[in-house]
Amino acid sequence: MKNYYEILEVNPKASFEIIEKAYHTLVKKYHPDMQENEIEKMRSEQILKDLNEAYYVLSNVSLREQYDRELYEQNIKQKVEQDKIEQQRNNVQEQEPFLKSLKNSKKKKTNEVKDNNRNNNYEVGTLSGIVAIIERLFQDRPDISKIKKAKKKDILIFLLAVLIVLVFCVILWFIPFTNTFIRQILFMK
Repeated sequence: MKNYYEILEVNPKASFEIIEKAYHTLVKKYHPDMQENEIEKMRSEQILKDLNEAYYVLSNVSLREQYDRELYEQNIKQKVEQDKIEQQRNNVQEQEPFLKSLKNSKKKKTNEVKDNNRNNNYEVGTLSGIVAIIERLFQDRPDISKIKKAKKKDILIFLLAVLIVLVFCVILWFIPFTNTFIRQILFMK
C-alpha cells in the first residue's frame, strides 16, 4: 500500500489546504514539460500519476478516512510482524549457548567412539600394536603455538629428557633378557 502522505510530503494530520498547496507545488516541480530529457520526463509522469492518486484520495473526506483506517491497520500488522521477528531473534540468542554445548558434546562423543575404534584395531604384542600406541601418544601432543612460545630453558629440558630416554633404551637393549623380550614384542607373529 502506497503512503500518500509521503508522496505528497505532508504530515498525516495535515489540513486540506496544506495538502492542496503541497500537491500544486509538487505538480509544478515534476511536470513533464519542465524536464530536460526523456528519462526524466518518463519518471516525472509516474510521479505525477502517484501525486494525482494521492491527492484524489486525501482531498475526499470519506476516502481519506477509509485510507487512514487501512494505513493504521497496515502499520499495526507491520509492528506485530517486527515484534515476532525480534522475539525469534531473542529466542535464537538465548538458545545459542545451549546449541554450542550440544555441538561440543556431540564432537566429544564422536572422538570417544573414534578412540575406542582405534584402540580395538590392533593386537597386543605386534608391530601394529606398537604403531597404534605411538599414534595414541602423538594424538595428545601439545598445541604447536605453545611450542613456538617455549623458552630456551624449556627446550633444553625437553632435549635432556629425550636423551635420558634414549640412553635408557640403549641400556635395556644390551641386557640379554630385555633384548629378547623386546624382539619378541616387535616381531611376534
